[in-house]
Amino acid sequence: MKPEPVPSAIVSRLLESAKELEEWADTHRTASLAEHEQGVLEIFRRCMGPALGGVLERALDSISRRLDACARRVPSAARAAARISGEFGVR
Repeated sequence: MKPEPVPSAIVSRLLESAKELEEWADTHRTASLAEHEQGVLEIFRRCMGPALGGVLERALDSISRRLDACARRVPSAARAAARISGEFGVR
């Protein structure tokens, strides 16, 4: 399966953060360096959880598809795939 076209959930979240950064820059023109640092860090902290979630969702989906392919070829792999999928909450 080919990756979904841009914007994926990952790209969408990063674009939202980029807009927040632009807005921050526009509305805090007289802020100190410390204020800018704090504001930008807050934006990135809000972005990191959803961005990581998007990355893991895509990565685990890829693993799930590979496990399914192995399970079709090798019966014992089907049992291992089921166990691994359950451990990681994939399916």
